[in-house]
Amino acid sequence: YTQTYLDGSDLSCRFGECNFGNLVADVIRDFAETDLVLFNAGSFTRSIPTGNVSVGDCFESLPFSNQVFICNITGANLVLSIESGLSRANSSSNANTGRFPQVSGMRYVFNVHLPAGSRLVKLDILNSESGHYETVNIFRTYSLATNDYVINGGDGYDIIKYNTTDVVNLGETFANTLIAYFKDNSPVSYKLESRIRNDSSEPATNFFYREPEIASYATTRAAIAITVLLMIIPFLLIGVIFWKKEHTAVVLGFPPFLYLMALCALLSHIGLLIWLIEPTNASCTILPWFVTISVTAIYGALFSKTWRLNMIFNNRKIKPVIITNRLLFGIVSGFVAGDVIILIVWTATNKPYVSIVSDEDNPLLLYKQCACDNCLPFFIALFAYNACLMLWGLYLVIRTRSIDKSFRESQYIGWSIYACAICLTIIIVTLFIVRPLNTKSFVILVCLGVWIVMNSVLFLLFGPKIVAIIQEPENKWDKSEFFKKKAMAITDKSTADSLADAQREIGELRTRNQELEKQLKKYHKAGIESEDSASK
Repeated sequence: YTQTYLDGSDLSCRFGECNFGNLVADVIRDFAETDLVLFNAGSFTRSIPTGNVSVGDCFESLPFSNQVFICNITGANLVLSIESGLSRANSSSNANTGRFPQVSGMRYVFNVHLPAGSRLVKLDILNSESGHYETVNIFRTYSLATNDYVINGGDGYDIIKYNTTDVVNLGETFANTLIAYFKDNSPVSYKLESRIRNDSSEPATNFFYREPEIASYATTRAAIAITVLLMIIPFLLIGVIFWKKEHTAVVLGFPPFLYLMALCALLSHIGLLIWLIEPTNASCTILPWFVTISVTAIYGALFSKTWRLNMIFNNRKIKPVIITNRLLFGIVSGFVAGDVIILIVWTATNKPYVSIVSDEDNPLLLYKQCACDNCLPFFIALFAYNACLMLWGLYLVIRTRSIDKSFRESQYIGWSIYACAICLTIIIVTLFIVRPLNTKSFVILVCLGVWIVMNSVLFLLFGPKIVAIIQEPENKWDKSEFFKKKAMAITDKSTADSLADAQREIGELRTRNQELEKQLKKYHKAGIESEDSASK
């Protein structure tokens, strides 16, 4: 039973949308379980009036015993197929108007006044997951249901005949499928849905050239949020250093260098944030400058401090060693100068630039990323230079490991060097061995590198100081008192060592005395036995 008049007339279905065409197309799509349905309007020859629907009505309206076929078709070939179906739609006097495409799972707009081959101006595909229509992706493959006439190129559908894959005959006719639908879903009511629309005001559309859309990855947006949150950490550390600048833990950490390390971490995150927000030629150039100089400066500060401790505590000369903070800052500046020279040459001869890359699934969806035509030598130079700096740092860590822990940070510096080395090695290997590297992976790799290298230093170097401040918030720096305690600790250790030595020597003397007594008794006994022999 149908509650609405199912219009299958030639005047309606061969030149536009008709509700009988919508019904049959939806029935076939539900039966075939495909993304789309397209068939020629000439498949049915009459309408079905309101009221009871007989089996004969279905066979009379679909008289050609068309079989249901399924296949796969690209978006590009789908566009061309619909264009072919619209090629005779400009006049009812044209021959072969039965090719007009009735559809399901899609909707389209055409302008009948445009030349044949360019009448399709809009084509949207139904997204079955979201329930929304999306512009056809000419690079995507869709599953399509049609009839045996169209699949064999009838009504001019040669595109479907020669450019579809995985063609399968489901072994059922359009008419039997419609009969089964009426049996299971009566009463039926179908209306027009603007599924097919003729709009004479629409200009021609070239589906095969579209202005590329510059998109933004959700990965990038998440990286921006994380970077902004991590930028708060250096600000907090600077505040704590300034607030507790007289605390013993802060004074022994040399506040100027603590400020420098926090500012370097902040600088690297600022460069990363600029790059993430909008990759441009400028931001692609800025990123290696900010990150490389920050890494060198932060580790240069650590190593120069450690070098000073090594020179003072491992000094074998009687003459005292005086190493000022100004000298240490000069050493750090020298380290940074090496990076600057490499970066200047890089920027002058082979500046990084923005590259536009297409999405793997939709080549019309584009993304920006930094690129460099021949950046490998510069990466190797920077990596080798910083590797030498790290090796020098490891040497200093080993040399100062026995110094009083109140002065040195060898253990934490060593851990941070290991973290940096592992992270940089993974990045280098991934960038230049694991290829090709897509944009998402590149963003994740760069962000993880900056986050791990910078924040591991902050965590390992500032963490113990924060803990000391929390445990003893009023432990202010008093030079005389500090060294007095250290002297007492050394004296106590010396006294304890002396007592232990004395006790060890007493034990050794007792053992020696016992051995001498045994020998004396042995000699005494031997003398008595000799006298008895002589008297006899």
